Amino acid sequence: MPSPMEDTENNPLLKDFYFPPFDSIEAKHVRPGIRALLKKLECELEELERTVEPAWKKLVEPLERIEDRLGVVWGAVSHLKSVKDNPELRSAIEEVQPEKVAFELKLGQSKPIYNAFKDIRESSNWEGLSDARKRIVELQIKEAVLNGIALEDDKREEFNKIEQELAKLSQKFGENVLDATKKYEKLITDKKDIEGLPASGSWIGCTDSSVKGT
Repeated sequence: MPSPMEDTENNPLLKDFYFPPFDSIEAKHVRPGIRALLKKLECELEELERTVEPAWKKLVEPLERIEDRLGVVWGAVSHLKSVKDNPELRSAIEEVQPEKVAFELKLGQSKPIYNAFKDIRESSNWEGLSDARKRIVELQIKEAVLNGIALEDDKREEFNKIEQELAKLSQKFGENVLDATKKYEKLITDKKDIEGLPASGSWIGCTDSSVKGT
């Protein structure tokens, strides 16, 4: 039996990839993969907060790397669930989602990052930035406010609990939609009802009905 370390080393979610390796990702990879990724990104966030400066290369670029990596990996897992849903995958995602949401909240409520973006906006170099870069800075400041960065500690704690609950409800809603989609079927008895449908689509429908014995 492979050790936890070997499991992590061989985890496709932790490999560098341009396109997600959907053929290699399984439910067993989700828990160790997401947790190892979050641990790595946590270290990167701490380093960014420690060394952050109100400059593009010292703020925006490292922040984008953190956000993009989490988005790509979580996006791969979520997409896999949409097209290859199973109880094991659901259980794994449900277990690690609160940890992922907690990290996103910590990232979105980082005061060193928030203050650095404000410093960029208030600096003498502001007018020299392109419209696109100005827009990025303004959106980051706005997003931090919407993420509760200006709230008092008790209010922010309550806000975070609400965000966790919303994420949980959203996940459950998505599962209900998947279940309803799987159960839905429509019996076609008149070929006129599928006029204009490509031959490949007609063949798939016939195959499905044959499997079900209709």
